[in-house]
Amino acid sequence: MIINLCSIDWVAISALATAIMAVITGASLWQNRKQLDELKRQWKESTKPIVVLETKIENNTCYLKISNLGIFSVMIDSIAISEKSKENLLSFYGDCIELDENNMITHSNFVISPKGNKCLELGLISGHRCSDELTFIVNYNGESLDYTVSLAIDE
Repeated sequence: MIINLCSIDWVAISALATAIMAVITGASLWQNRKQLDELKRQWKESTKPIVVLETKIENNTCYLKISNLGIFSVMIDSIAISEKSKENLLSFYGDCIELDENNMITHSNFVISPKGNKCLELGLISGHRCSDELTFIVNYNGESLDYTVSLAIDE
């Protein structure tokens, strides 16, 4: 059998090959986009600050310790306390703790270096124990996260 190459519609074959290549290229771009999104997610997860809050009571004074366990510095924008925790905290400390109208403990920005920490003095205790956990709202690096902590008594 002899095939006459002049009788084949090469334009149609080229168009078909081009269409197949366009589909393969589109599938490849879609897969690359998924891989790029996953790499971005992994990078964000590995570089985000790990902020840990603890409360400590020493010598009738309560402190809020903010630690950064991540590998990059973190900028703390503000720290507030939830409305429920505010009532509990004020009954626990009396008038010693200073909050503004937005329940903010601090508005001042400060940076915590990697593996570093900062302690904020909350106030003097008023003699009776706080039974509930306290919920703090921490704004840092453009994120706002709630942290629930219990009071730790250092005797």
